[in-house]
Amino acid sequence: LDKQKDYPNLLNAFSALSEGHPNTRLMIAGDGPLRSELESLIQQLAIEERVTLLGLRQDMPALYAASDALVLSSAWEGMPNVALEAMASMKPIVATSVGAVPEVITDGVSGLIVPPHDHEALAAAMERMMEFPEATRQTFGHAGYERVRTEFSRDAVIDKWERLFNKLLAARS
Repeated sequence: LDKQKDYPNLLNAFSALSEGHPNTRLMIAGDGPLRSELESLIQQLAIEERVTLLGLRQDMPALYAASDALVLSSAWEGMPNVALEAMASMKPIVATSVGAVPEVITDGVSGLIVPPHDHEALAAAMERMMEFPEATRQTFGHAGYERVRTEFSRDAVIDKWERLFNKLLAARS
């Protein structure tokens, strides 16, 4: 729970969204230096009945299985491993367009991508994802899974590195 993940953006988006979707729940896994600030913001937004800070977890596959989607509200990212994990679990994603997110998630295919620091856009995308028929969310999940399997699996990454090394070796000759 740190600045990078921009949880205030997520909580403000969820607060705006939850007014029209009172049965929606948000679970946040992890811990960090901003926990007390986030607890205060959750109370300030009066969403404590619908938001749970889960703390550090060792059972992320089970959490992905129990969820409908992943929301990644980051202010900055490198390679978003949590997105890759969710995609490998066939979950659709709503994420901010930072770092390698647009390289991993295909907007409108495996998830929805919005600008960073824009809780209104994030809330709208979350609502859009929720209102898609289950079959559409499953299609997003399957597309993400195929993307991870073909481009980000261990074998796919090893193949990319081997091609790069071979290209570099050939250039030296």
